[in-house]
Amino acid sequence: MPDTTAPRHTFGPPDTECRYLVLLNAQFIGHVFRWHRAWIATPAGLETEVRVSAGSTGKDAAARYHCDEFNAGRIAPHQEAPKASHAEKGSGPAPLLHPRMDKPHNRPAALTAVRGLSDLQWTPPRRIPRSG
Repeated sequence: MPDTTAPRHTFGPPDTECRYLVLLNAQFIGHVFRWHRAWIATPAGLETEVRVSAGSTGKDAAARYHCDEFNAGRIAPHQEAPKASHAEKGSGPAPLLHPRMDKPHNRPAALTAVRGLSDLQWTPPRRIPRSG
């Protein structure tokens, strides 16, 4: 017979950045998301991103990381999950780059893309998530 007292994690819906909420006993404990084939875990209330796993099992492995951190007492659940974030329109020399990708070696390609959009007379409504 399965142990029904063991805490179980569930996933909330993804936000516009494709980050899934991780809920443990209905309390928000962090986000998980995929970035360049790796699954990343971000504990609730922290900016720390931890590369956990890759591949099709990575989403669950990243959620288990949050559960393990909670069980070890290193993170605490938040009572309320954050509102879904919306990608903001960027600014500066490469406005479409995700902040994680805004590096000097990525800017020339981003500027080429911006010039191409200008030639098409199209302005994106906001920064494109994970563009780079």
